[in-house]
Amino acid sequence: MDMSLTATILEKTTLSEQVKTYILNLITEQKLNPGTEVPSEKQLIETLGVSRGVIREAFQSLSTLGVLDISSGKRPRVQTVNPTALGTIFHYSMATRQVSASQILELRCALEVNCAGLAAIHGTEQDFEQLREEMKQIRISFGNHQQFIIHDARFHLILASATNNPLYSLLLQALRASLEESIAAGLQAQDSQKHAEQIVDFHQQITNCVCARDAEGARKTMQAHFDSAINALINSAKI
Repeated sequence: MDMSLTATILEKTTLSEQVKTYILNLITEQKLNPGTEVPSEKQLIETLGVSRGVIREAFQSLSTLGVLDISSGKRPRVQTVNPTALGTIFHYSMATRQVSASQILELRCALEVNCAGLAAIHGTEQDFEQLREEMKQIRISFGNHQQFIIHDARFHLILASATNNPLYSLLLQALRASLEESIAAGLQAQDSQKHAEQIVDFHQQITNCVCARDAEGARKTMQAHFDSAINALINSAKI
């Protein structure tokens, strides 16, 4: 390989990383809020003395990380926190079999036992109404795995939102693709009529506890729900 070409590639990568760090520091030091514009390409070229290509590479990298919104034709702005980058990591980990369905379920369990308890404490009547409605849809979709998975995922995301802690929603939204895969694995592992009905009953008990503001009951029922799903996966060797 041409060593001068290698040096050029390394130099560009280094410059791009430096520009990315500069922008991140700028956002932190100036405490820029979501939606606030960051310096334009022209301003950064003049300030940092680098090429347009280096600036665009840094912008693209920060967009991939979910830090900047670089919509076409608009000046880059600070992005509202979103689960895109985390979601990519979780999905890739599952797709490449570096993480198993049972491990996703274990992570969900750690998050969602707390979610259930906090939702019972902090949830609003509007949250409870959404939860009840999703519970109805879960019952209606019983027997239709694809629809059941969609409504099951929504059910758990409603609980996360009701915690009044945005980090739970962020993590569970990032897990959503893997979450749906883990639900599918759980359904396959509990494919008998009895086990399927048990899953629905767990959701109903969780709904009842949360809407009654029974935080301890919600936590215990959510724990039992995940213990059942994880044990089913282990027993069926689908891990």
